[in-house]
Amino acid sequence: MEVVNALLEIVKYLVPAVVVYFLMKKFLDGQQSIEHIKLKASQKNETLPLRFQAYERLSLLLERIKIPSQVMRLNTPSSEASDLKKALLISIQKEFEHNLTQQIYVSDELWQIISLAKDSALNYVNQAFSSANGSLEEFTNLLLQGNESHINPIILNAQQAIRKEVEIYFK
Repeated sequence: MEVVNALLEIVKYLVPAVVVYFLMKKFLDGQQSIEHIKLKASQKNETLPLRFQAYERLSLLLERIKIPSQVMRLNTPSSEASDLKKALLISIQKEFEHNLTQQIYVSDELWQIISLAKDSALNYVNQAFSSANGSLEEFTNLLLQGNESHINPIILNAQQAIRKEVEIYFK
């Protein structure tokens, strides 16, 4: 009888303790979940301006690697076609490298499109140089004339991809 009374005494204290334990665990898990949600919201508020800045910088990159603006900036009457080619390739690559860190704020797909635009600009400069037979005048004419049909559409597509990705934040 004393053993049964002792067991009942233990159960009398143990059951409420177990109930309190599970209630507290559920409450603390809920609090942790709320804190996690608050942390994610806080992080979004901090990273959103950085993302928008990245989109702006990548838009500027695309504008700066457009062939006509590059030619106007880098072409001097006393230079040779090989000098202009070298300057164009270096300038486009530097513009890209200057914005390389922006890739962490944009989607992988957008970054691939930006990289393709840069690669297309570099390839076009090389192709135009090969077709120019060393003539600076012919090289600049090829760069400026072919820009509309070759490079400009690729850059415009990249700019549209940036706009589409930014639109997600306004829906």
